[in-house]
Amino acid sequence: HLTTYGEVVSLEMAPVGTFYVGVVVKASSPGALELDDRPEDNSLALQRIQIDPYQGRSIRVPQDYPTIQTAIRESFLFGDTIWVAAGTYPEHIDFMGKTITIQAADRLNPPILDGGGAGPVVTFANGEGPESILQGFIIRNGYATNGGGIYCDHASPTIRDNTIENNTATSGGGGIYAKVCPARI
Repeated sequence: HLTTYGEVVSLEMAPVGTFYVGVVVKASSPGALELDDRPEDNSLALQRIQIDPYQGRSIRVPQDYPTIQTAIRESFLFGDTIWVAAGTYPEHIDFMGKTITIQAADRLNPPILDGGGAGPVVTFANGEGPESILQGFIIRNGYATNGGGIYCDHASPTIRDNTIENNTATSGGGGIYAKVCPARI
């Protein structure tokens, strides 16, 4: 999209993991931006931020993001860990092909993913590999044609230390449906 004057932007640049953040002063076409490195109010100078793409970030739900799916959407493609506090989360999550870890913050008080009887609770269907990890949850109340609890299609995630209960599928895999899915369970 064409960025407008005064908009705060972040641009991912080479090398991998390097980002520039600043305020737009000129936007003549998509991808052609001039950033003010010394805005008058000094609120946001152009900054170079280096992030180790192999280290990843720690994201906390609900402290940093209110839902697990929002945290997934906002996570980097590779390396982030999403720590989920105890509680019941009435949502369906999709790893979106990302190489991330979604993990219970407290092993003794696991968070509950509750599908509410409408669709798979967890989906791996975008080529996730063994570094895409789901750990320490209670997964319940999913309802789908295939994979009420966990739907895995053409992916090979790591699924460990989870309790999968009270899920239904009308065709296959009430708890877990695995199609071309050499998952580590």
